[in-house]
Amino acid sequence: VYKQNTRATNQAVWGCDDGGWDRFFFSTWSATPDNGSVCSGVVAPNLQTVPGAGIFNKVQLLTAVYSKASGTNGSAIYLNGSKVTTFTDATTMGADAIPAIRIGLDGNDNFFNGDIAEMIVYNRKLTECEITRINRYLNAKFDVSFTPVAATAGGPTTFKEGERVTLSTSTTGTSFQWLKNDQVIPGATTSSYVATETGNYRVAVTNSCIDTSSVIAVTANVPAAPDNALMFDGTNDYLDAGTAIQAGDIRTLECWARFNSLTGDQEILSKSRSGYGIELLLYNNTLSFYTMNGSNASFVNYPTSNFVTGRWYHLAATWDGSTKESMKMFVDGRDVGGRTDIGNINVSGIADPGVTARFHVGAWTDAGRYFNGAVDEVRITVWITTRARCVAWLSTGLARNWPASWQHVRDQPSICRAGSDNSSSRNTTPAW
Repeated sequence: VYKQNTRATNQAVWGCDDGGWDRFFFSTWSATPDNGSVCSGVVAPNLQTVPGAGIFNKVQLLTAVYSKASGTNGSAIYLNGSKVTTFTDATTMGADAIPAIRIGLDGNDNFFNGDIAEMIVYNRKLTECEITRINRYLNAKFDVSFTPVAATAGGPTTFKEGERVTLSTSTTGTSFQWLKNDQVIPGATTSSYVATETGNYRVAVTNSCIDTSSVIAVTANVPAAPDNALMFDGTNDYLDAGTAIQAGDIRTLECWARFNSLTGDQEILSKSRSGYGIELLLYNNTLSFYTMNGSNASFVNYPTSNFVTGRWYHLAATWDGSTKESMKMFVDGRDVGGRTDIGNINVSGIADPGVTARFHVGAWTDAGRYFNGAVDEVRITVWITTRARCVAWLSTGLARNWPASWQHVRDQPSICRAGSDNSSSRNTTPAW
């Protein structure tokens, strides 16, 4: 058990080497201060890397097992209870080796700068269970971060309900058992498990003894739209967000939408007039994202045959404000559609449809093209979005206490949560 104090030079915690690739442990090297090495002998690569061994001011526990009798890969290195690697012991322990282990020195000329709390030496190879028991003793005594069974997630552990993440362990064992909230998961008896539900997951590994990994918390969020979504009747309903939002400032149009009909041209989010501005709409049997400047325009299309009525979709259209190549459209976090160019929008970017043009939800700025369905959680941002951010919004959504108003700040998103239409009658009908 040791703690690294400085890392300016090559430093060894212990060793019996005198220049012939005998046994030693360097916690840190000047060229790679975070990583240490254990000598494996005269056969290349000579050193076995121990990632993280040299982290500054952290109490750590290293176990090195040398066993010539165990043959190929019969020796091993553990850091803080987790097996780092196995190797074949090729140390000769010949005349060039120091006859006694030096603590705080490799045996030759590389000293340790730090604290060493306790060192235990055995004259035989310990079993996995014995190593675990000794590591647990040292963990309890010196509060070492101890993880004898390593479990990792193969992707994000917070995701939309219906998605999944693969959990796995690299720890070897004769049997495995996955647990959720400390309850056995029936049939989950391999080294990996696909988690689809919210819970705290661990894996118990048997290898002459049983040990359990630390918890991996998984959250599967239900992306249900809130109960104040705006209903649009496809005839004369729309929401008017005023003139403050400039088309040239918009980098991302984003919302949840549910279609009652997929026929006809329907504006979802619009700051546009004929040939000018930016919009997200249903047009010519496609979901379309347009950026326009007179005779120059670029648009991304995705066929409406990929949608069904009555289902909520998370929609996002984004670009960097100047290059058609940056235009992307996301549906439920997936990059969809193909781009078409008319002229070259890159020359001057999009043109604002005019100082009197108003941002509309559910209708074209030029009037008409009314949306038939429900819209919620609108975001208009001045930064380009990514697939990862879309996936995050899928999982989280807006807080349920957002006011029924629009906010537009240059460095923050404009957000609409609940509100009214601009037709002759106020629309307060919830989505369900």
